[in-house]
Amino acid sequence: TELALAKAAVTAQIADARSNPEALARRVTDVVSYGADHVLARDIRGTPASIAALTMDDLKAFAARTLSPTLARYRVTGALSQAEARAALAPLAAAWQPRPVTIPGLA
Repeated sequence: TELALAKAAVTAQIADARSNPEALARRVTDVVSYGADHVLARDIRGTPASIAALTMDDLKAFAARTLSPTLARYRVTGALSQAEARAALAPLAAAWQPRPVTIPGLA
């Protein structure tokens, strides 16, 4: 259910951007700057078709390939000590095992 709601929200954002002059200008600038086929010229949200095709298995596979504590950073704010923050994150640290992640380069 949450995935369906998120997909609907992102699809609506893309539709809204198509009627927003500032968003259209950014898209045109990216296409002119990088070329129509470059990854940086594409909308990071995808297309309505790619969002409709997205499944929970796709998200799990993405997370397995790209999420690792070796790349994670935490910023904690509030009235707690560093020891309290570490204690609160200890279960995550125990369960989330580091693994190498390769981030592809850009042409």
